Amino acid sequence: MTTTEAGTKRERVFPINKSYLYFNLNCLTVFGIWNPYKEGLKYWLYRIYSTYFVGVVMITRVLSLAVQAMTADNASQFLQDFSLLAVETADTLKGIAFLIHRVEVLELSKTFNWERHLSSTRQMTHYRNEVLTNSLHTSKKFTTTIIIALIQYFTLHFYRTLCQSDHKVENLPIGSIPLRYFFILSNFWVAFICDYVTFTSLGLVAVCHDSFIMSVMINITAQLRLLNFRLEKCHMATITIRSGDANETSSRIHFECVEKEMSGESLVLDPNEELVNCIKCHQQIVRMVNIFKHMYNKVLLPQLFNSLLLITISGLQMILGQQGNLTDSLVACGFLIPRTGTITTRYFRII
Repeated sequence: MTTTEAGTKRERVFPINKSYLYFNLNCLTVFGIWNPYKEGLKYWLYRIYSTYFVGVVMITRVLSLAVQAMTADNASQFLQDFSLLAVETADTLKGIAFLIHRVEVLELSKTFNWERHLSSTRQMTHYRNEVLTNSLHTSKKFTTTIIIALIQYFTLHFYRTLCQSDHKVENLPIGSIPLRYFFILSNFWVAFICDYVTFTSLGLVAVCHDSFIMSVMINITAQLRLLNFRLEKCHMATITIRSGDANETSSRIHFECVEKEMSGESLVLDPNEELVNCIKCHQQIVRMVNIFKHMYNKVLLPQLFNSLLLITISGLQMILGQQGNLTDSLVACGFLIPRTGTITTRYFRII
């Protein structure tokens, strides 16, 4: 039977088929990365919006950063633009990979809910409510925090851009090639607002995607905790429910699940059946990891090298960029990039 205890005082009931990743998917929906519709007019309208956002906003922004890096006036500006280009390129690749692996994302979301369809005891229900409530709150808090931090950063960044632009459209990032051919704007304030919104949206896509990956990790950890609890209790043949057990936890969310029917105040269990359920749970966790690996195994590699690249470029900016010598910086980057490519090639050969 599916449990929705009327006597339990909680703020809300989490449906049995609702994804634990719903908040992160809703965030990605805003930026054209996740289509929540399966068919119909809304599906195709969202496809048009998604194509525009990815094709115009994301890819043209990356090309614009490449142009800015190649036309930099000094080493410091070149290293700064090149760093931003590397980050945005990796984030664009992750966004495209997310679009390509829509089926895997749906499968991963459903796999997390599989455990709640297994029959469980009331103790397991209480423990699940506690663990999953903490997981959801942690995931939401992490996502909200980095979104707010990024908006603050881009607000300050564009305030500096505003002060240095002399109120001329050509001095804004949106006035560079190829963006100026997609956003034909003559009014400075309209161009400035479009520049701020599109560039901030591109950054928000990156952090929302990273928060999605973090949420997957958090929920896999929660599944391991639930499996550990099942293993600790699987040897028990009988469970006696005391009067105070029903309120052991004060979770604000009740996760709808399949709960074993009780006869009186005791519940007879089959240890063999419980052990088989534990094995099934372990197999589902392995399946989650394999799906996640299939989606991001090669896409996350550029981000790893981006982190190494940014650390190196920061050092170059402090050392080689002091005199504003662009040639020295180009030579140093030319030395670094082939080594990074060599390591990447060797990695792909291994996998």
